[in-house]
Amino acid sequence: MAKAKQMKATKRKRKNDILLGAIADDIAGATDLCDILVGQGMRTVLEIGVPRKGQTVRDADAVVIALPTRTGPAKAAVRQSLAALRMLQARGAISVAERAQYIKRIRDLACLCADAWLGLDEEISA
Repeated sequence: MAKAKQMKATKRKRKNDILLGAIADDIAGATDLCDILVGQGMRTVLEIGVPRKGQTVRDADAVVIALPTRTGPAKAAVRQSLAALRMLQARGAISVAERAQYIKRIRDLACLCADAWLGLDEEISA
């Protein structure tokens, strides 16, 4: 059920929706990732820490959240990471694994359509 809701969220692109969300465990890794994303043409925002509730990022394709999870207490790191993940999910971001599944589903549908078209073409030709 949660996956269906998330897929619906990705289908209807609102101003505050993002395509890709990432949580980095330090600022250096976060800035490196931002550099890569910008280099690939994505409008990218770097957040230092978990964004405050109600804080919105407009006109961004990707949001990278830098957290001090390697250097802080474990319990705080888990809380911050979970809060960041929930914020990204609420904004419509999908994970790398979900993106791969989504692309696979599209690829499978394309193959089914091609096979159906070939079958229809063969019936008409016969």
